[in-house]
Amino acid sequence: MFRKHRADYFEIVDILAYDLHLKSEVVEFAKDILRLGRIKLVTAGRNPRGLAAAALYIACIVFGVYVIQRDLARFAGVEEVTVRNNYKMLCRRLGLEINVADHLRFGRGA
Repeated sequence: MFRKHRADYFEIVDILAYDLHLKSEVVEFAKDILRLGRIKLVTAGRNPRGLAAAALYIACIVFGVYVIQRDLARFAGVEEVTVRNNYKMLCRRLGLEINVADHLRFGRGA
């Protein structure tokens, strides 16, 4: 899945998006979240795989793409709690208001 060297957030977003068959608009939005996080210094010292997965999770919610944290965590090689904590941290520190309840309610079967 990942090479041994430490990849940057953007490379990881591309890899995860490819593995999950996500559209380019979702990928670009996730990268915008990470760019903003880098500018506001909220990404410093954090696991880039967890941040990339969390940014993609936020982007998927915004664009109405159903994906679960478990899948993102598995493809990123991190724990679900890492995705969840990074998702919450990015939303809080970047001032994003995301409604996960709608994402879950209108998921696969809806």
